[in-house]
Amino acid sequence: MITRLSPSAAGLLLLAGACAPAATGSRTPAAPAAPMAAVTPAAPLDRTRMPETGDAPSVDFPTIERYTLSNGLAVWQVEKTGLPLVNIQLLLNAGAIAEPPELPGLASLTAAMLTTGTTHRTATEIADEIEFLAVGLSANAGRETAVINLNTLTRNLEPALDVFTDVILNPAFDEREWDRVKADRLASIAQSRDAASVLASEEFSRRIFGATHPYGRPLQGTRISVEGMDVSTLKSFHRSWYQPTNATLIIVGDISAARMRPLLERDLAAWRPGTVPGQPVPAEPAPQPATRIYLIDRPGAAQSEIRIGHLGIPRNHPDYLPILVMNAILGGQFSSRINLNLREDKGYTYGASSAFQTGKYLGPFVAGGGVQTAVTRESIIEFMNELEGIRGEHPVTAEELE
Repeated sequence: MITRLSPSAAGLLLLAGACAPAATGSRTPAAPAAPMAAVTPAAPLDRTRMPETGDAPSVDFPTIERYTLSNGLAVWQVEKTGLPLVNIQLLLNAGAIAEPPELPGLASLTAAMLTTGTTHRTATEIADEIEFLAVGLSANAGRETAVINLNTLTRNLEPALDVFTDVILNPAFDEREWDRVKADRLASIAQSRDAASVLASEEFSRRIFGATHPYGRPLQGTRISVEGMDVSTLKSFHRSWYQPTNATLIIVGDISAARMRPLLERDLAAWRPGTVPGQPVPAEPAPQPATRIYLIDRPGAAQSEIRIGHLGIPRNHPDYLPILVMNAILGGQFSSRINLNLREDKGYTYGASSAFQTGKYLGPFVAGGGVQTAVTRESIIEFMNELEGIRGEHPVTAEELE
């Protein structure tokens, strides 16, 4: 799929450091500086020679302690000393896959409302408390999971955990806060209609998966779907999917499981399991029988956004790691074939890449980037040359693989 759209605005930030002017007026002369010791100049660095490689570093994989709370919540914990920090993530199977096809954006909006107030704290009180504790607290939802994240100093763990669990257990879904969040989301959707990269990516997903597939729907929703939601819609989604037996708690940091488990049992005692709806398995999209080209025309556009791709693989595919290595060579890093061709050699773009976006189910393979409008045709040809070459006349070399 190819799109040609107006680029979003770009900016340049220059940071210049300057010495402050000397103060005027009388002052006591400073003592003369001590003479500097002689410094032996370093040998010149020969940049024409590749540095010698050393031994591969040893990897000490951490021990993961797994336990289950009395309410059924699975906990995975890694004790990591050295820094007085603790990170806690609650992962729930409450992403876009769980939302009704006619209500895209419901999962992300439900997550967005969690930190806007509870039955015990207003949004302002939550903000003041996490600022006082120097805590990072956020909630969002993606294609498959909703994530509530907490970062805290070890010494502030207990009060921070109190806020964290309050957000999980007691979201208020206040009408006034919902009106604000809803207005913000509608404004964001309207603004995204002018962003070429967003339009290209959304149209690509829709063409690959279909408008009703959870991977084909826009995560932030549409104007129609968001306007059709109310507080009761969010509460119903939260009640159904935010269950301890539908979640995993991941803890990494400066605390032992022996100390952490009693705190969790205490603070999550009121979170009781209920019946979790069966998550529907999306139908696998049919592969396209032939290459198709879709064009969104914007006369006078300074840049074209290109997306080329097809159905890829799920995350548990047996060839996931070989595919990851292959794509690193094709378009997954700065020195990849695609980027070196279109950016470094041809100068068509600031950056071009490819990726396998893997998930629980079949994800897409996509290659693309923003290119100068005048060389849209030439850029597409180079993309296709690289995609065909790695599968045919220009397979991965031993040097590239090494």
